[in-house]
Amino acid sequence: MSNYLNQKKESILRINRLIDDLQSTKDVKEALEQTKFKYDRLVKQYEQLNQVFEFHKGIIQNISSCIITIDRDGKITFMNKSALQLTGYRSDEILGEQLGAIFADKEEGLLILKQVLSLKKMFESKEVNLESVDGTIIPIGFSTTILKEEKTDD
Repeated sequence: MSNYLNQKKESILRINRLIDDLQSTKDVKEALEQTKFKYDRLVKQYEQLNQVFEFHKGIIQNISSCIITIDRDGKITFMNKSALQLTGYRSDEILGEQLGAIFADKEEGLLILKQVLSLKKMFESKEVNLESVDGTIIPIGFSTTILKEEKTDD
């Protein structure tokens, strides 16, 4: 009789393990469904954000004003079509170069960069001369804006 009870006990344990496995499978399936829902939502948000990005990129590239962006080291990271046309540079030859390189007066360019980058000084309608790729002096008025980064709690 003991052998018979042991067999029944083993059968019950196997059934319980099977039920646990089925429950685990159900939990995994629910987790996968939730993950897919979140993934689909992220893809939709990415597509919407990308549409806004492309729209703004089109505006910035096609605006008649020159737009030049630099990094924290004063290196050119972007020039829109108008800036490239005005200075005669191609993107591949100017991106990564110091902004001071396109100022006609290099010392003035370095001083302005120092004031913007180190002292966070803002300029509005400041007049300077740039030098085009062929050496032509180009009088311009420019303004600066500092991009403020969000602080993160890393």
